[in-house]
Amino acid sequence: MKTLVCAINRLSLAIILGTVLVWCSPAPLNGQPKLQYPNGEIKLGTVFNGSSKTARVALKNVGSDTLRIHNVRTSCGCTTIRKPKEILLPGESDILDVGFDATGFRGRVTKYISIETDDPDAKFVSIPMTADVAEELMPSGSSSFLWFGTVPIGKPSVQSFTYINITKRPITVNSASSSSPHVTTTLGKKRIAPGDSVTFAVTLRPAQEGYASADLVLHTDSKNQPRVPLRVTFVATRQ
Repeated sequence: MKTLVCAINRLSLAIILGTVLVWCSPAPLNGQPKLQYPNGEIKLGTVFNGSSKTARVALKNVGSDTLRIHNVRTSCGCTTIRKPKEILLPGESDILDVGFDATGFRGRVTKYISIETDDPDAKFVSIPMTADVAEELMPSGSSSFLWFGTVPIGKPSVQSFTYINITKRPITVNSASSSSPHVTTTLGKKRIAPGDSVTFAVTLRPAQEGYASADLVLHTDSKNQPRVPLRVTFVATRQ
């Protein structure tokens, strides 16, 4: 009889201890991070060729666990980013700055911002960003590129390029600058009436063999398009 009572007492004690252990054990962690980001495309609106514009993208962790941002990248070298914090605590937010350089573009342009996180429901996020690239001085050939082709090293080669004032007000070209000493122009200060055009000569004298490019910029008094870019490309060869 005593043996049976002792067995019952030991069983009761084991049940009580097991219950205490269950009550004292930490609850399982069910929280997870959750990325909140803009729904739909980011619209930059009108951006003039030769200028740039920046968008601010708000990111927030609306989950109940720490959010880790592994990587942020864009689909084109024409865009720059200031990356947000790598870690966002629950309820914390940060701003992602994205800059778009419209030089050389025309019309509607769409680029993408890709974000990689440890949010199990949004590990890879792609946000479209659109811009409408406009011009006030429009190239006559509808292209901001001037191709010289094959040019012998050390020998000058000259081509002309024309811009048309498509606005309803006069635009003055104050000066021109080049990113390379081997690409020059003699264009001086010139006032262009609405509907009129300006043609200037571009001189190339390459000094090194191979494919190369340079940026030639017209500086104007226009508030919308103070910089009018022209990309000059060529292949320099030895005679």
